[in-house]
Amino acid sequence: MGLLIGDIAPNFVADTTTGKIHFHEWAGGHWVLLVFHSVDFEQELSKIVQIEDELRERRVKLLGLSTLTKVPRAKADYPIVIDSDFQISQLFSIASPIEVAHVWGTSSMMYMFIIGPDKRIRLTLVYPSNSAPAPREILRLFDSLQTKWEPGDDVILGDETSSVRILSGIDASTPRSIPPELLPILGNPKSH
Repeated sequence: MGLLIGDIAPNFVADTTTGKIHFHEWAGGHWVLLVFHSVDFEQELSKIVQIEDELRERRVKLLGLSTLTKVPRAKADYPIVIDSDFQISQLFSIASPIEVAHVWGTSSMMYMFIIGPDKRIRLTLVYPSNSAPAPREILRLFDSLQTKWEPGDDVILGDETSSVRILSGIDASTPRSIPPELLPILGNPKSH
């Protein structure tokens, strides 16, 4: 079975493009965005470089992981691990390019792990070769994960609240409706 949300991220020692790291020590008390791409790493690096400053503002460290045997050419201010022997990939339950090719017909997949300051995996995403997150979506994910919602805090409820009412801390007897100014952003809840 692979890693689950809430599991402690595997610790490892690796040579990177910026020097040797001990993963947990290197991460310190920061959030970590671990991006793995087996083949077309150049394209993903160029997208992430666009939001490096904004990720730093959110206390996020970036770490690239590739199974290529050469260092990607894209300029990056963060370390990239060349995992040509798949040792670190296996720690994170990342399928080998051969396994991916058998199932998907391509050897290229992108994996993203968001790891919290407590070293726990907070989010995992897997993208096929024809898809990847937009830089703004990556920022949105961090913004949502770093928000501290507590029972009793306001939430936005649509007209259909039955599935939401089971969440602890929500007083379903006095739901608030969505303000009209939010409807164009959220879409009409009844149309879904």
